Amino acid sequence: MRSLLAAVGVLWRDGKVLLARRLQDPGAGLWALPGGKVEPGEQPEDALRRALAEGLDVSLARVEALPPVVIYFEENQVALLPLAGSCLGTPRVKAIDLVSEFDWFLPGALPPLLSSGDQLCIAAAVRAADVRTCLEELAEYARENSWHFEDNGHEENQCWTCGACCRVSQPPEHLDGCELVALLTRAEMFLER
Repeated sequence: MRSLLAAVGVLWRDGKVLLARRLQDPGAGLWALPGGKVEPGEQPEDALRRALAEGLDVSLARVEALPPVVIYFEENQVALLPLAGSCLGTPRVKAIDLVSEFDWFLPGALPPLLSSGDQLCIAAAVRAADVRTCLEELAEYARENSWHFEDNGHEENQCWTCGACCRVSQPPEHLDGCELVALLTRAEMFLER
């Protein structure tokens, strides 16, 4: 079994994801996320930049790496390396031997001829965007309400629920302290990436 790496772009515009209809195998006739094989020594982001420029004449604006999705077909194992973000420019079919058309689709209205691997990449991007939005809102609320994130180990930072050392002071009464501390710590780490 051969192992391959492919960088794919989950690229958003106005809440829709960019898909292109493939002309060549594997998956001729299917809709797919734009992307391409990662060449030896090449970074996934560079492979995606190259594929976008060659296939749809757009450039990559910003991306965030998502967990890989492994798919199997024929004698191949392919690790899809999804990169979620946006592109610059207006797509146009540049590689007429690779792509027949492209379009923007809402996540809830994806075309039926879409590989399961690409569906998993889109689902991961939607989840990551939802988590990021929730964590950003939580972090903003915490800043507005003067919650402190210092871990100084002092008794005055004890959790009002369990008494353990806590990283938050002046939390709202309706939230459990331990759960809030865990959420805020994850929010900080997530937003620092």
